[in-house]
Amino acid sequence: MTISAAKVDVIKTAPIVTGSMLLTDQDVMRIAQLLVDMHKESQAINTDPASQSMDRTQVTNTADTARPCLFQAMALALVSGHVVGKHITGETAAWWLCEFFMSNVGLIRYKSNHQYGKVRKARVEIDVTAANQTPEQRAEAAAKYLERESELEKTINAAEDIIDELKLAYPHLLWPEWAAINTRKEEYDVEERLRATAEQQALLDHADGVGWMRRGAHKLRDMAFRPMRRRRYALDAGIKWRRIVSDGCRAFEERATALLESRSIFRTDSGRIVLAPKSVSRFVPEVSIMLVDDASTPFIFVSEQGHLRAEVVRLKRMEMDNVECCKIHAGNPFSRLQLLAKLAGTERRLEAVEAMGDSRDRWIIVGDAYLAGAMEGELADQTSFGRMVVA
Repeated sequence: MTISAAKVDVIKTAPIVTGSMLLTDQDVMRIAQLLVDMHKESQAINTDPASQSMDRTQVTNTADTARPCLFQAMALALVSGHVVGKHITGETAAWWLCEFFMSNVGLIRYKSNHQYGKVRKARVEIDVTAANQTPEQRAEAAAKYLERESELEKTINAAEDIIDELKLAYPHLLWPEWAAINTRKEEYDVEERLRATAEQQALLDHADGVGWMRRGAHKLRDMAFRPMRRRRYALDAGIKWRRIVSDGCRAFEERATALLESRSIFRTDSGRIVLAPKSVSRFVPEVSIMLVDDASTPFIFVSEQGHLRAEVVRLKRMEMDNVECCKIHAGNPFSRLQLLAKLAGTERRLEAVEAMGDSRDRWIIVGDAYLAGAMEGELADQTSFGRMVVA
């Protein structure tokens, strides 16, 4: 099939943000530090005359005036420019991302301060709680408490320093005040959780349509699983911390988390931020971002040679990894032969394509993409479309 398309950028590096990086406070801070590092890198490139002569002949030369700042581009890419089915601007997305970062830093600060208070209290009261120990043992325990206090202080300072660096790097953004960042502390114990669970089960047992046999089965199951449930609740007992954020920020987080389950964020060769399928990382560095004529979104393409090379690498890894092969081919004596046959066929196909040369260059479509600064047709008038063959 032949289509009209234009290459606007390429991806040559591994993803910079994946779905798992929104799950913990430490990973969120890594994303914030990444934005700081990217800003410093872009500033160094803009001020270095030698960097202006970089060979980017394969990428369309576009104006930087229409390109959003890296922070706004990251915020838009995290949600593909839409939240709750509505299109959002770069300023709105950046505001929610600012609130997201600051609320996570507030959560780190509250949790660390709470742990710091407990550790400090244990260190002060060590002479009473460890009265039966020798002075050397008490001194060693006190030193460990002091070391833990120092670690907690460094954790708080490091998180706050990242926010300060972000504010210096992107001063044009609207940052929430610290007074607006709140965290709620919730306390509970195991017995209260067990009583609440029993009350919920009692309501279900006495609902309409529940007979005596089902109630008996529920009772037996509760008796069997109560010890296991108690152990699980004991692991969670204590204090829960919850960030209090705006409805927009909460919707922003939910949208970003859902998208990053199947997608990742990459940085292109020209410094743009793009949201693309996770499978793109298999084909790096032979990934091209193209505009297709009459299409509403950019697409990710890989040359047929690059696609076959990545497939050969994947099949060889499966063939060499005995553990993976055992899991995949368990119970099927012919599956390994099928894998080897597929590998041989792919290698022959790759040799044939390479022998054809560039005159028979064909492309494989990987999926659609969100390229910040190119979703409203900003690059359509600055690119020249040509014919290309899609396999």
